[in-house]
Amino acid sequence: FIDTDITLTDALTLAFDLTITGAKITSNALDMPIITAASSKRHMITSTNTLHLSNLKFISGSMANAEGGSIYVSSGGTLIATNVIWQSNSVTGTGCGGAIFFQPNTGSGTLTNTIFKSNTATLAGGGAICSKSSRRRRRRLQSPFRLHRRRRLLSTVTITIVDSTFEENVVDANGGAINFVGITGTLSVTKTSFIKN
Repeated sequence: FIDTDITLTDALTLAFDLTITGAKITSNALDMPIITAASSKRHMITSTNTLHLSNLKFISGSMANAEGGSIYVSSGGTLIATNVIWQSNSVTGTGCGGAIFFQPNTGSGTLTNTIFKSNTATLAGGGAICSKSSRRRRRRLQSPFRLHRRRRLLSTVTITIVDSTFEENVVDANGGAINFVGITGTLSVTKTSFIKN
């Protein structure tokens, strides 16, 4: 349980299941605590465990030539997030996934009422979310996601996104909001908005 803003001194590497719930009181109202990453670091790395996040805001995660500016979900790991904001996280160079990277094979994620805003990636794509494997196949994005040219969603993991918003996430190429590169897996997106990615 977190009831105040936190600035990390390094990335947290999980060795067990973890649940983090935020509730900060400001002006007699509940607000979400802000978790700021250490300089040139992501916030968290999961192993083969489950990370539950709720009512939190993750900002300023940054990785160079590595995946997952904020959270790296390792193969076999699970991310479950409810009412969480990822804002202004980034990867540069060959990195993929400005906010979250899902390592392929058995990783999974369930994202409910989440917001991804102003996250960035460069060459490898996935301004907000990315997953990639060594086996690549690309296909054209089908309606209702054909909002911008050169946007592609491919999947190597099981991801469920509900009631969420992707806004103004930026890449040099390959998926302003989401970029999955691989040949297996399931991506389910319901009641979710994509705005100016």
